Amino acid sequence: MEFALDITFPGVPLTGAESGIEHFTTPDERNLRFGMTIQSLQAPYLALDVTLPSAVPKQLADRIAVSRRLGIQAYFCYEFHAVSMFWSITSIEMALKLKFQECNPGPFELAKGTRVCSVEAHNLERHLKRQWRIQGLPTFDGSFKSILKWAFDSGHLPDDLPIPLQEVRGQFDQFFLFEVLHGEGEKDGRLPANPTLEEITGYWESLSETERKRECFGRQPSSVLANGLPRLRNNLAHPRLANIIVTPRSAVTAYSLLVDIARRLWPASSQDSIEDSRQIHP
Repeated sequence: MEFALDITFPGVPLTGAESGIEHFTTPDERNLRFGMTIQSLQAPYLALDVTLPSAVPKQLADRIAVSRRLGIQAYFCYEFHAVSMFWSITSIEMALKLKFQECNPGPFELAKGTRVCSVEAHNLERHLKRQWRIQGLPTFDGSFKSILKWAFDSGHLPDDLPIPLQEVRGQFDQFFLFEVLHGEGEKDGRLPANPTLEEITGYWESLSETERKRECFGRQPSSVLANGLPRLRNNLAHPRLANIIVTPRSAVTAYSLLVDIARRLWPASSQDSIEDSRQIHP
């Protein structure tokens, strides 16, 4: 059975309400409040671009370019900052999947209970969704979180990877304060059932260094990213009550994390370093 896409565009008569090009090239006033020009918005994106190694796969490089273009087009449509941020985060997921496939071309030996089978790479995702697991990687289920964890565990990304995204750090700090610390403090009787922020902070300050190390389990950057980045991706993809609006800085920091991860997954060659130097210092 053949399936063909219809690539024609619907020929609808003009309604008279169509906007001219000037409408789409007028700066969004919300950007102007930051004192930005179209050039100053481009600058951080372009500065990051020159650090991308030539070894980055073309399909990923093309997607990275779209993230940059969305961030720059946000000068004319403020909501595109959030779209650029979302595209950068999903590009990180794509980068990790490409690296996983590069390192694990298959075939894969899978297990499900007492059953075992062997599948090629193109069938792996379908089997993982059906609860099959790769032998030797029992917790890997193909999700964004699990592939992030694989990248850290396998040494492709360092445990102390910098996290420029304040949204990820902030969400995790909230979780750490009101879930982890609150739970532990209530369990050992040193916090009430509904503590205030001051009480939780006081509890933290009362802990010994040994106790703090115990409580901080899971606070290293690798764990923060493995939990927070998929959560942020999901929030952007599945808004509950309203679209998420972010600042220009958030879009740039998401892009910087994307570029940083791409550079670590496909390190620069000596030739890349020479070319980068020439671009930065013409």
